[in-house]
Formats: sequence, C-alpha cells, structure tokens
Amino acid sequence: MNVMNGFVTSSTLAAAVDVNDLHPVTDVPVASLLPIVTMACFIALLILIVAIVIMSRPRRAKRVAAPRGSHNALAPVSQWKSRVHDIVERNGAGKLSREDAFVELAAVARDFASQASSAELGSTTLQEIASRSAGSLAGDSGVHGFTLLRQTIAALYPPEFANAEFNAQAKDATVEQAADWVLNLVERWR
Repeated sequence: MNVMNGFVTSSTLAAAVDVNDLHPVTDVPVASLLPIVTMACFIALLILIVAIVIMSRPRRAKRVAAPRGSHNALAPVSQWKSRVHDIVERNGAGKLSREDAFVELAAVARDFASQASSAELGSTTLQEIASRSAGSLAGDSGVHGFTLLRQTIAALYPPEFANAEFNAQAKDATVEQAADWVLNLVERWR
C-alpha cells in the first residue's frame, strides 16, 4: 500500500475495487411508462370527483302517497271536530285564554290541511296559501280546500294577532265563532 503524506495513492484504490466485474443495467423504459401512469392517475381522479359529486347530493326520500280527504281512515273528521270542541271547552272552563284558543284553532286548521293535502302547511304564510288557492300549487287537493284554508286563516289572524282595543274584528270575534270557521274547513275540504 502506497501512502504518501498520509494519503492513499490511486494505485492502491484501483487494486481495492475491481471494475472489470461491473456491467451496465439496461435502460428502464420510464419515458414510455410515464404517459400511461399519468393517464391512469387522471382517470382515477375523474372517477373520484364524480363519486364525490354523486355522494354529496341529498338523497330523495321515497314519496309515499298518504291517504287524504274524506275517505282517510287514519284521521276521520270526528278526530278534528273533537280537537276543536276540546279547545272551546277548555276556553269556556277558563283553562285556556282567548288568545291561546285562537292560536290552537289556527294550528288545528293548518294541521288538518297539511294532512288532507299531504303538504306541510304549519308555517306557510297567508300569501303562500293564497298562491295554492289560486291553483298554481294546489296539487291533488284542488283549489277548493286551499281557498277554504286561506279564508279560515285570514279570519283567525285578527283575533289571534291584532290588539282588540284597536281592531273591531279582533274584539268582536269569539272562540266559538272561530271554532265554527275551523269546523267549516274540516267538513267542506275537498
């Protein structure tokens, strides 16, 4: 081993590494595989995007036609009449205030119309009910029922919301009269 001034000379290194036994490896065809791998990744990305879009959409609930109208065995008219009479009795006994009686009667009218029409009407405005009674959104229930509902709710608004001191209709309406309006709706709905 030749060492000069603490360094190993090149002849010593040549003896340690035998380069005659090394053979070059064939070229890896990376250039030809790159477009194929890129295309596969792009297709996988598109599939994932489509899957995300489809999975993120809200699911449609299966719509089952609820029985409605006068032949609905699940909720006969007597049930609704009973609810109205109960409100009148509780008001007459002093267990329910006049204002609360009007609120409950309006809720009975809306609940009945919701079940009869298979449409959620619990929080609809008078204008929305009017558009249904005009025929554009009446659906299978027809215009007649929504017209009755609009008239009933419109009659219940003043006694329910207006100040009786300043509004004659709110002052003059009685719970019994309002109950008759709701019973009329229940009996005449078509």
